[in-house]
Amino acid sequence: MPLGAWGTPVWAAVAGGAATWLAFLKRKHYRGLEILAQVTMAALVLCCLIALIALIGTGIDLPGLFRGLAFDLPPGESGYITAVTTAVALIGAVGGSAANLLYPYLMHEKGWRGVEFRRLQRYDLITGTLVMFGLVLAVWVVAAETLHGTGASVDSEHGLVLMMERAVGPAGPTLMWLAIFFVVFDNIVTQPRVFVQMLAESVYKSRPARLHRLQAASPSTAPDQLHHTDILFKSVLLFIMVVPVVFSLPFAPDLIVLTLLGNGLSVLTVPALIAGLLAITMRKDLMLPGYANR
Repeated sequence: MPLGAWGTPVWAAVAGGAATWLAFLKRKHYRGLEILAQVTMAALVLCCLIALIALIGTGIDLPGLFRGLAFDLPPGESGYITAVTTAVALIGAVGGSAANLLYPYLMHEKGWRGVEFRRLQRYDLITGTLVMFGLVLAVWVVAAETLHGTGASVDSEHGLVLMMERAVGPAGPTLMWLAIFFVVFDNIVTQPRVFVQMLAESVYKSRPARLHRLQAASPSTAPDQLHHTDILFKSVLLFIMVVPVVFSLPFAPDLIVLTLLGNGLSVLTVPALIAGLLAITMRKDLMLPGYANR
């Protein structure tokens, strides 16, 4: 659509509206979104593997490959995006954030409850970690092979698209745009809802009277769905779903800046998470017999 700089905000509003509608629905659609995310990630990994195989076919310099993976920090620039903030953001993205707390909620919704699902949970975490590890390495190598020395760089989502076009051909950009959209869309639909659910349930723990009022007002609603009837849950979730559209406006920071700042800030939550999880998992009154950490 010939909307110029306003094309992105218009489509962000459309995608945001669809994501908001899905986030307010009750659970039944989440299995479909999970399958969609799996197919998208599989296609993206396959695309990177094809690119790697094509590059390896032209010869591979193993010492150069390992030197490239053991990167050095470039000299710092002025402003708020420097070498240090980039490194901290990478650690935040890879090392974890408050989003780690979402995983138990999502396991609970999938029905993986109890010690008998422990092995399945481990396999799920290992699989997800290995896929992300392989995908990140593949993007690094493909970008180095296709863009290094050409004057182009991955400084925006357009850099990723150019990389895939040079590596795979005309199908590369389409696949990359679809992958970016569906991966981000699935996260937008899922993560804010569970974060706000955590907030609401924390309030119920400290204010049991609020939960009792909700139960009295909606006796037919399942206990684990009562937060959907709470004005607190609805108003906070709506606010969180609408605000990101503001960042799509022409004067707003771009994707790279937002990602770096967001991941960098998330690092601040990691020490508190580690301390809290250690304290909880070492308490025998909070863990099942034999499962408390020593």
